[in-house]
Amino acid sequence: MIELSPELDLYTFLLLIGVVQGIFITYFFFINKNRSITNVNLGCLTLVLTLSLIEIFLNYSGYLLKLLPLHNFSEPLQFLIGPLFYFYIRSYCRKEMNLYQWLHLIPFLFYMGYMVIEYNMPESQKYNSYVDVFHPSAKLIPIENYYDPDPWSIKSFITTKGILIHLFVYLILSVFLLKDEIRSRFSNAFRKNRTKEQSRWISQFLLIALTGILLLPVSKYFFEVVEGETIMGIYITFFIYLLGYSIIRRSAFFGDKKNEKYHTSTLSPEWMNAKLKQLNSLMEDKKPFLDNSFSRSDLARQLAISGHQLSQLINEKTETNFFGLLNKYRTTEAKHILDDPQFDHLNIEQIAYDVGYNSKSAFYTAFKKEFGLTPHAYRKSKS
Repeated sequence: MIELSPELDLYTFLLLIGVVQGIFITYFFFINKNRSITNVNLGCLTLVLTLSLIEIFLNYSGYLLKLLPLHNFSEPLQFLIGPLFYFYIRSYCRKEMNLYQWLHLIPFLFYMGYMVIEYNMPESQKYNSYVDVFHPSAKLIPIENYYDPDPWSIKSFITTKGILIHLFVYLILSVFLLKDEIRSRFSNAFRKNRTKEQSRWISQFLLIALTGILLLPVSKYFFEVVEGETIMGIYITFFIYLLGYSIIRRSAFFGDKKNEKYHTSTLSPEWMNAKLKQLNSLMEDKKPFLDNSFSRSDLARQLAISGHQLSQLINEKTETNFFGLLNKYRTTEAKHILDDPQFDHLNIEQIAYDVGYNSKSAFYTAFKKEFGLTPHAYRKSKS
């Protein structure tokens, strides 16, 4: 049956490296002890793209001839890319996930069910379908029981206009969720909620997504199947390489920049531990953070240390910054209030002001980040 032999060239070798790296990145996102729902969503998206890249690799290298049951196995996964991208952006924006989110998977489930017909085709038909596209000069073989892989004649629409519309809708939904992030590029209103590195990454991520959506119609309408898959293979490989580079940049393998910043410090561990104890005692007993005008200089003055020493103390001993420390104490205090039935008459906005916040939205964001639920959802869970 098989007249062709698998082979590797430079392009397929680069695809193979992308596949290996994609598997590693997916594993990293799933097993990392500090994983969050945001990273799990990005891990799922990476897995889907890696599976798509595996099929492209099998097609171009010819190894699909040894694995004919996998013919077109990743085609339905195209309808997971948009929802997983949206889930990632949603969790990045700290929006709650709910059961209705699973409705986004209906197009994928429908197309997966429809593809069962093609998956059940005899291997001789799958062989002919493959070589007709990737090796048109190869000899075809007789087919005894022909299966129509598209009885409703909808595959042509689904794999071109359908998937393009699907991806574009999810890009628009994601941009809508990120409107505050986009606005923060031109103002300081939301800068306190994101680091520059986070804002830079999400901008790059959106740009990559937009590039992919623009490349999709180009690859499908202006090129033959083989050339179109080449373009998308290069794009997915580039995305995986960029994701790997982004992870490496944040990796402790290249040194701990936080400690490097203070490598010339003369503060002794004993002094640091003593001041940390004083800091914790001050925050827990006197609760100066309840004052919404409480500042870093106020805290440094009460501890009788300089602002620079305070920053080093907080960064090295609590692994956060001054505002992160404030949020931790304020949200913990709010949690105690929400746990106490005698304060049930207080509304959420009043509690936000009582624990030191100037706005209800900032309180909601910090509380959700710390405890995984909004204050309202947390109070509801207690009742």
